[in-house]
Amino acid sequence: MGDVLRLFEQCGPKVQEKEMTNWGGWWRNRYREDAGKAKRVLAEVRSMLREGKIRRSPGAAAQDLWKRFAST
Repeated sequence: MGDVLRLFEQCGPKVQEKEMTNWGGWWRNRYREDAGKAKRVLAEVRSMLREGKIRRSPGAAAQDLWKRFAST
């Protein structure tokens, strides 16, 4: 979960708090379900943030990627 928190820190304090409130539990459950896939999704979301491809919610983008990525 520390990786997720650091990811949201890149978005600023207001966004970080909102994202952890809305998506923190979702991330926790995904790590329990498939840690490898969760790490791949996290890496992709981080990359998308750096590239400016996420305009609203990193959590929502992660959820979409989770559905698209195949399990290992």
